[in-house]
Amino acid sequence: MLAKKYRLKSNSDISKVFRDGKTVKSSFLFLKYCENQESHFRIAISVGLNYSKKAPSRNRVKRVLRASMHPLLEDIKPGYDLVFFFSKDFQAEIKLKESRILVKECLSRANLLK
Repeated sequence: MLAKKYRLKSNSDISKVFRDGKTVKSSFLFLKYCENQESHFRIAISVGLNYSKKAPSRNRVKRVLRASMHPLLEDIKPGYDLVFFFSKDFQAEIKLKESRILVKECLSRANLLK
């Protein structure tokens, strides 16, 4: 579980990232990001109904993505809001090792790693 200060919860903040942010893609994983006024980064993960109609499978994907981010938390540049989401084509069960690679690839393409 991410610490509270690292969570992006507000709908208005998430909407701002989708409206004003830049996008980076890594095969099936997308990252939208924009700068914030905080001294740290905040992360949201969105797994929509296009992935699965069943909440337990969507929640599992979110848990795997959160777990894959833990080793990278110290390496992410502060001052950004990040929203991770999948493309509509993604229908596979994601593994921890694969998700770690996808997350790191997205962050490096966005130049958000220290």
